[in-house]
Amino acid sequence: MAARVADLMRADFIVLRQEEVEYAADRLMRLARVRHLPVVEGGRLVGVLSHRDLRDAVVARLELAVPSERQRMLLSQPVHGLMRTDVIAVEPDCPLARAAELMLCYGIGFLPVVERNGSGDRLVGILTESDLLRAAYGSSSASAPG
Repeated sequence: MAARVADLMRADFIVLRQEEVEYAADRLMRLARVRHLPVVEGGRLVGVLSHRDLRDAVVARLELAVPSERQRMLLSQPVHGLMRTDVIAVEPDCPLARAAELMLCYGIGFLPVVERNGSGDRLVGILTESDLLRAAYGSSSASAPG
């Protein structure tokens, strides 16, 4: 039997809420050392915010702002305007090979893992390209060889 996403996904993960501001999202990503955060509402996946999306939007806006307005802008803009809502997600029983194929095909490094039902997709885990690489090479260490 082929390995499934459930065998490798992380069940402990950090999430954002739509109303959290860009500054808080950036700080959280930096502290947790992650590049993607799922955005949830009541446990349901509503979007994904990537560090690249956040950086590009903030830099573009701040270039146009006067210096006295920059901090106010960072502290007042909620992430719901930046998050991607056209999220590619997988279910726990998805084969790992299919999850890797999706990541390669769409050029993404993160897949939310959801349980689908009539009231929306409940976020139950995450799978990253780093998880797949660790599994492929049998290393549980996150550090690079010296």
